[in-house]
Amino acid sequence: MKGHYGSVQIDASYPFASLLHYDNFVLRHGYLHLQYFNGWGETILDYNKRLPWQWRVGVMIVR
Repeated sequence: MKGHYGSVQIDASYPFASLLHYDNFVLRHGYLHLQYFNGWGETILDYNKRLPWQWRVGVMIVR
């Protein structure tokens, strides 16, 4: 069995209501989502491939 097949994923979210003051449903009830990933593949197609580190930014409706 080979070693060193770990991965790291860190997620953070922050409410848009604290950042912006617009009268829009998503901006009032949504969240800014940040994610960092470093490690081996996240899908069945990439399970044995080392992926480069990734930063992801998105919008969450529910937390």
